[in-house]
Amino acid sequence: MRNLLAIILIAGSLTTCCQEANALDNNAQLSFLLTHGDYHVTQEYLSYWSGNPTPDNRHAGVDFATPTGTVIYAPVSGAVIKVGGSLGYCTLYNSTLDVSIIFLHLSTINYSVGDTVNVGEIIGAAGSAGTGGSHLHIEVRPGRRTHAVGPTSGSSTAALTIDPLAAFSNSSGNGLTLYETVHLSGSGDYEIFYTEYYHPGEITAIVKNSGTLDADLYYYSWSANSWYPLSAYDGNEFWTISMGSGQPNSTYPLYIAVVAWSGSGTAEVMWHSSSSAE
Repeated sequence: MRNLLAIILIAGSLTTCCQEANALDNNAQLSFLLTHGDYHVTQEYLSYWSGNPTPDNRHAGVDFATPTGTVIYAPVSGAVIKVGGSLGYCTLYNSTLDVSIIFLHLSTINYSVGDTVNVGEIIGAAGSAGTGGSHLHIEVRPGRRTHAVGPTSGSSTAALTIDPLAAFSNSSGNGLTLYETVHLSGSGDYEIFYTEYYHPGEITAIVKNSGTLDADLYYYSWSANSWYPLSAYDGNEFWTISMGSGQPNSTYPLYIAVVAWSGSGTAEVMWHSSSSAE
């Protein structure tokens, strides 16, 4: 009944009711992507501190105040190219984007060099390896780079790194992570979002809700000409959607619908796709 009602509610409305989904645009959303939690930032990207071990003392990544043991999730698929060491490394290389994602200070690491990590899988846990207090450092560098930026890496930290928020954006057709905040109230309230820029393959969706909201997440199948439910909201959850080859695009975008059944509140919806890990 709930599935049928959702189809009735939103059938035929794709061309009139939808807005384009947004990429990550703040560090709170980045925290949710990496930890499924809300941890405050202790050092921003490119912030200045004389103790930063970079050529110009600019911070090469983003630091989150994660307690030891905080679970860390892979923001993209990737090949593991470095683990361990005194700084608690785990470095993933993603060949589709041609970037290396470097995590530091991990207390546990679930993979070895040569392994493949899929988007959304647990790579390890935060810790305090090589630092005075537990926190997570994430750094993104162009190309295949095993190590974080060091004091002798070059003249400019900005030239050697990528803002982590930009690295997981949907610009230039490299859409990986999209994030929306949805305010719903009462049975039948819904919102639909779309994107043309997204890697086909397995898609992982994560949601969390506040208030008394009881809602479902749906995606639209062009081949079946129908909406399909993913699951009910009951915390942080994962689903996968098998996309057709070459989708989405301007003719067949990816549509995600959030449909409320009862209560009211705010749903934070994030979905991201797999891509080559070679």
